[in-house]
This record gives sequence, C-alpha cells and structure tokens, in this order.
Amino acid sequence: MAAKHVEETAKKNYTGFGRFKAKLGDILTKDSILQLATFFGYPPAQIDLLQNEISRNHFMIRYMEERGQITETDISTLLYALKVLNLHEIQKKAQTLFELHTGKRCTGNDQSMQQPEDLNFGKLDLGSNESFTSDFTILGLASFSSADQHSITLENGKLVPVSSTLEDLQINTNNGKEFTQDQVIGILLFAQQCKRLKKLSFIDCLLPLSLLVGSLSPITKLRNIQVSWTPTEHGFHLDSSRGKWVSNSKEATTLE
Repeated sequence: MAAKHVEETAKKNYTGFGRFKAKLGDILTKDSILQLATFFGYPPAQIDLLQNEISRNHFMIRYMEERGQITETDISTLLYALKVLNLHEIQKKAQTLFELHTGKRCTGNDQSMQQPEDLNFGKLDLGSNESFTSDFTILGLASFSSADQHSITLENGKLVPVSSTLEDLQINTNNGKEFTQDQVIGILLFAQQCKRLKKLSFIDCLLPLSLLVGSLSPITKLRNIQVSWTPTEHGFHLDSSRGKWVSNSKEATTLE
C-alpha cells in the first residue's frame, strides 16, 4: 500500500503540473528569477535565497506556487509578469510547457492578463475600501482613468494611492490606447509624490507629442525620475526642460 502511494506521488510529480514546474525551473535564468522576485515584491530574505546558484530555481518555483502565481489551472499571473519585464522568450516557453504538460490553455487573452490591476503581485493587495495598499515597489497597470497628486483612479473605479516604496511604475496598455495631456500630467503629479520612484514607463500607448512646461508644471519637479515612452520598438525619453519626447536612437530625434 505504501509502495503504491509512493509510486502515485512520484507519478504526480513528474507528469502534469509537477512536470511543468520542473521544466519551468529549467528555463528560468538567474536574471529572470531576480527580476520576477522584485516584480512580485518578495521580501529581502527570500530574494537572498534566490541568489544561491544551486537552489534558486527550486525556491522560485516554490514561492510562485505558494503565492498562487502559478497553479495547476492557471499561470497567467506569471505570463503577465514576464510580458511586462520583456522576457518574451521565457513567456512563450512557459506558456507552451504549461499547455503541453497540463493540457490546459493559458493565453494572453485571459481576463486576468487584461486587467493586471486586479492581480496580486506579492505586496499589491486590495483593501476593504476598494483601493490598493501602498506597500509595493513595482506596479504595472493596463490602463487608468485619471490621476492626481493623491492617487491613480483605475477604469474599474479602484484607487492606487501614493506609495512611499514604489520605485517603478509601468503603464502598458497592449492595445495602443490614447491618453490625454490631463491624464499624463496627472500621472506626473502622482509620480512626484512617490519619493522613491525612479522609473515611469508608458508602453504601447499614444501620448501627446509635447507637454506643457512652466513654473506650475509637474514636469519641472520630476527630480531624477526617468520618464520613458515606447509606442513602438523605438522608445523615447522625456526632456523635462522642454516637455518634449526625444528618441533613444542615435539620431536623438525630437517629436514636435
């Protein structure tokens, strides 16, 4: 009886979801593991364990499973994180492996991938007041309705408050959505108040070609925040002194 139980356990571990986890561990690199750990907001003690060359892959799979970022029926949280981090090759391999070993489909059209603001990225949790807590370091949003110096209002009405820990804010629409000058200025006002923010990225969306500058403009008070816009494969960075987008290419073209 015991032998049969051991055999069944072993079979479970090396087929289906268990086999997928083993294969997923094989394709995760050190850099991708540390990027994911930061994205998901893992505590420093766990990130330290992920520095270990021998055990990092095992621990990463374990942490993701414990947090529900990968489950027997869904890995869309992981796929979304890989997409935001531009780890597209690993994203494709992970999706293929999951479908191959579990027989379940998990695509980029999944509802949970279209609305990342509703996902749990470690420290990004919903409070009882229908807003997010402010204890997170990386935030990826598919869209937003408005923003000001206090919060970002999502399209579903939920609020993201100013965070004292936020370091990287990414607006990635995946569909070329257009944002107005007021919306962009609102995000810049929000960014000002996040004292540890280092990067603000607009990805796959349309923005005004120039932004208003002046003594009252939040653009002049961005500290050392790097603001970038990537509407295509060629990205731009914001010249805060002029309110203009400058190409990151060698030609350094300015959009007028």
